[in-house]
Amino acid sequence: MGADGKVIFSDISQPLLDVCTEIATSLGTLGQCEFLRAEATDLSQIPDDSLDAVTTRSVLIYVKEKQRAFQEFFRVLKKGGRVSMFEPIAKTEREFVDRRYYLGYDVLPIKDLMQKIYDRYKNEKDAQSTMGDFDERDLVKMLTQAGFGFVHLELDVTVGNAGMIGGEGRWEVFYNSAPNPLVPTLRTEVESALSPAEQERFIAHLKPLVEQNIGRTAQCLAYVTAVKEDWGKLYSG
Repeated sequence: MGADGKVIFSDISQPLLDVCTEIATSLGTLGQCEFLRAEATDLSQIPDDSLDAVTTRSVLIYVKEKQRAFQEFFRVLKKGGRVSMFEPIAKTEREFVDRRYYLGYDVLPIKDLMQKIYDRYKNEKDAQSTMGDFDERDLVKMLTQAGFGFVHLELDVTVGNAGMIGGEGRWEVFYNSAPNPLVPTLRTEVESALSPAEQERFIAHLKPLVEQNIGRTAQCLAYVTAVKEDWGKLYSG
């Protein structure tokens, strides 16, 4: 960012901002940083036309009012300012992998146990609805509707055993991980939803699949850039 550059770290999580502060301090760049606790849909603390770039990673999947977030990005950017985004596209991923798979592993033989887990954590699962309510075409549409004059999107799709938790045969990593921050770890879900005998059956089925990396999943990743173009300059000759 250069000696005169400045970065605003914005997130709804204060612990994350605290970590960013620690890292900036260790790098000796704290004086060039500002930390803002805010939602993507409300950047009112940042003036209009004040930023050169907005960059996000896996943010929109947690935002319900996505169009409003894009409008905020557009508002705070200067003319010629850019958005650079990375978003996993869960809606498209589901087109490539059957629902019988859980995080890439076949759970059809234990579907009754998976149903118990789903029923126990239904509210948490429903909270993930923002993750699958858009695809790559929606991103382009929302950016253009927000006013961006130039939008470029690249979609990276891999089908197989891509992105599987515990994909190197590490059962303990898999069992003690959560697929996203909105839900508990698999261990927590299993131990709270299933009886001891059911837990044994669950592990007996799933553990060998994880350890042998036998599964099928999909990764659909969108890389997006957009520019707030000055149309007056573009068409002034």
